[in-house]
Amino acid sequence: MTTVEPKVLQSKPTDRSAYYRLIIGLVIVLLVLVYGRLALLTGRMIDKDYSHLWIAGRMIVEGHGKELYHPELQEQLFREHHAGQAPPRWELPRYQQIGCFNYPPPMAYYYALLAWLPRSTAAVANALLNLLLAGLLIRVVKSNLFPTVWQGWVAIAVLAYYPFFANYALGQNAVLFTLLIACFWALAIRGRDGWAGLMLGLLVLKPTWLAAMIWIPIIRGRWRMVAAMIGSGLFFMFWPVVLIGWQPFADYAHVFRTVLNMHDMTGYALDIQYNGLSLFRKWFAQASWCNALGWGVAVLIGLLTWWRSAGYWRIMTQRTLKHTPLNEFARAEVHGSLNLTHPEPFVWMMGISMLTVLWVSPHLNHYDLLPLVLPILVLASQRPVTQSALVLIGLTYLAMPIDQYWPYQQLLPLPTLLLLMLWGVFWWNQPRYSFSNAAPTT
Repeated sequence: MTTVEPKVLQSKPTDRSAYYRLIIGLVIVLLVLVYGRLALLTGRMIDKDYSHLWIAGRMIVEGHGKELYHPELQEQLFREHHAGQAPPRWELPRYQQIGCFNYPPPMAYYYALLAWLPRSTAAVANALLNLLLAGLLIRVVKSNLFPTVWQGWVAIAVLAYYPFFANYALGQNAVLFTLLIACFWALAIRGRDGWAGLMLGLLVLKPTWLAAMIWIPIIRGRWRMVAAMIGSGLFFMFWPVVLIGWQPFADYAHVFRTVLNMHDMTGYALDIQYNGLSLFRKWFAQASWCNALGWGVAVLIGLLTWWRSAGYWRIMTQRTLKHTPLNEFARAEVHGSLNLTHPEPFVWMMGISMLTVLWVSPHLNHYDLLPLVLPILVLASQRPVTQSALVLIGLTYLAMPIDQYWPYQQLLPLPTLLLLMLWGVFWWNQPRYSFSNAAPTT
């Protein structure tokens, strides 16, 4: 039987490799300088998302925590600090109805760390903080998840990705939550379920991420992780009760229920939503039944992900705890038709799980696609890297910028379709292993 070898990139001479690394290093320095300059410009961008987040932090600083979700007080506070100017986009009905802060009360304390500064200064500091968090993200990902990938490539993967730029310019928090997700996987791959569950619990600060990730430890039967997630989630959600009482949490419950149906509100930007649910809302003009269809497809993708990767979690954590090299623990068998070589089973499982997370997330803006760097690095971590993997990586990085000017954005949102295509590639090209020291278990 003839075996078809994957098309791979041939190794370059050492001097050429050093030359390429020098070029990549200069590109990284240039990106950092550009982001440093952009940080200064964010102070003048009063119409960006950070203005709304600053309001919440400022209300904590000025002792208005109990009225955190009162739109009229949010508007009054912003006008007091901006010469009577209203908060950005305040004319939209949703801001009049629920205000501009849609996160749980403890997240306001996170923004209060900088909100004692004037908004313009705090925006610059927040941008620089995002750059620092990006550095930590690069380090965590490189050291714990992709040790065979050169750190320069990991830095490029993060800093050159459009969702990072969008997050940075708007003053959003995607870098923070991507860092928490990466820390979760870094701890999980070492079998530290308790600490990994703590990281999952922190996602309660942005409940849409917790909702998208919560199925992972449950369907894998990681009950210590589930217990730690519940305990840390309850703590991180409700510790502000001792400072501001229960009323803000009752107010937030109303905000949360409204946010769940935000896509029906006037002025909601459905064109920058890229999860699976938004695809059906775009196709069927938000018909009453399209949400049921979207959730049905999300459940199907989740079940297929679980079925395809059953057993990989326990196998990998057993190998890690035994400090056994993969080539002594399992023998890979090629499967699929795209000529992809295969990473370690846990890393592959992380990749397809994150693609599923992004698809099923209830709320996924363009900047929220930043965790997609994890599946992309799964492709880049192959040794040797195949041409098919490079094509997929290139498509991922081009999809978002092209989609901004794509005339068929409503009918064919490129990032959403790319998510589905990548999931299909991961699912079809499942790495199969013959295990010598452990047997696959659910």
